[in-house]
Amino acid sequence: MIKFKERGNVSFSNFRLKEHQCDYEPIIGLIMVKNQERRILQTLESIVNICDQIIMVDTGSSDNTVAIVESNYNSVLIKHVDWKEDYAAMRNKCLTFVPNDTWVLFVDSDEIFSKEYNSEEIKSFLYEVDKRFPNQDKICTVKQMQPDRPTYVRPERFVKKTETLYYFGYVHEEPRTKRTEKLVKIDTDLELMNNGLTKGEYAKFNKQQRYAMLLKKNIALEPDNPRWTSLISPIDIQLGLFEHDKYVEKLKKEILKDIHGDITENNVKQGEYLNYLLERYCIELVHSENMELASKYIKFSKRNFPMT
Repeated sequence: MIKFKERGNVSFSNFRLKEHQCDYEPIIGLIMVKNQERRILQTLESIVNICDQIIMVDTGSSDNTVAIVESNYNSVLIKHVDWKEDYAAMRNKCLTFVPNDTWVLFVDSDEIFSKEYNSEEIKSFLYEVDKRFPNQDKICTVKQMQPDRPTYVRPERFVKKTETLYYFGYVHEEPRTKRTEKLVKIDTDLELMNNGLTKGEYAKFNKQQRYAMLLKKNIALEPDNPRWTSLISPIDIQLGLFEHDKYVEKLKKEILKDIHGDITENNVKQGEYLNYLLERYCIELVHSENMELASKYIKFSKRNFPMT
């Protein structure tokens, strides 16, 4: 059975999957791709038995990506869209190829979806989500793993396409809603492996510099959104893509109510991105060799965000 937990204002009391569920939600797989001839078949293989239809949006491949897909998966619908350096705009463009009121599985072309769960189980779960939260925009996160890393992040990969759901952010884009009700977010234990964060892939697409410039645009639009601060990486700081002192000060302001106070339960700003902000700040404290303070923050982080 798919495991899940509440997020924000979502309550799951008496919300259980039926043991024998016969009602399913169709799923359309969406993949944006450019020059992934080595990886695209693995990605498609991992979702072909989950999705009722797969749409691949090619953004200008100059290698054999498109030909390989056409030769091996002739049922995949291929669209061609010119690339725009705005990931939210590209996601929103992809969604125009999908009818409203359809569940969409977004998978990147360098990712592999776990085969632990079968199609019926996932569709049954999404059907129950729809029943529990009618007339609301909703998404489900997955555990995004990385090679040789024990930790994971939670991208929003199952989204219910509606007229009011849209993506925002030049990079590290997120789904949002135009409705007055909050977006329903459900964390699941479904997993995918992201192979796009290797040094080779970063160099191939010049991701470090590109992502940093786009992230700065996000911060300029929403300077008080802790999501964007949490996504500045230690490598960004090492390469001087963000000003170090301002970054550290920003982390403190996002974590503590009183930046001159200690790290305590009463002095911490609770929020969706607190665990990521704490991780970033702990790294900075270790790099600055402030081990006494780093120890306090690490202990607080382990106590409040134990690995599960």
